[in-house]
Amino acid sequence: FGAYAGFLLVDRYSVPFPAAFVIIGAAGALVGYVVGFLSLRFSGFHLAIVTLGLLQVFLVFLNQGGDFTGGGAGLVAPAVSLPGIGELSEDQMARTCIFVAVLVVLLAASLMRTPLGRSWLALRDNEPAVLMQGIDVRRMKLRAFSCSSALISFAGVLYGYVLGSTSPSSYTVDASIFHSALVVVGG
Repeated sequence: FGAYAGFLLVDRYSVPFPAAFVIIGAAGALVGYVVGFLSLRFSGFHLAIVTLGLLQVFLVFLNQGGDFTGGGAGLVAPAVSLPGIGELSEDQMARTCIFVAVLVVLLAASLMRTPLGRSWLALRDNEPAVLMQGIDVRRMKLRAFSCSSALISFAGVLYGYVLGSTSPSSYTVDASIFHSALVVVGG
């Protein structure tokens, strides 16, 4: 989602890259909220099946999107230009990705020290205890879906720009399982 949206906003709609980055994060959060709202009845294995089903719907849209999505060939990344810096080289883009990754880690660490972050940790560890404390579990889960979707959208934008292109073949079930395994193994 992030890579396609980033390419479309910058290339077709002439939105500056920093603004497109923020818009994509907000759109990703909104998509995460909607998907979370529709799938909160599921958990564990069933939630994974639902998300893989949504991935297949997204792939059909990308493949059948014609000129809008580039069809099966996908889209080529437009040049990234930042105000005051100009067009970014590959090295500058790599440094930008590292900067954003460090910033996200610092923000996530800070978020986990807030009441919302502590609620998420408690929810992860013991959902019945969180329910007994009167915390709205559904709302906490929707916030988690939204926040993680925004972060994944940011990552998708950067990933697409680092690769220089994106296509439906980048979003297979195998790739989804691989990225999920990276998260599980990495903690």
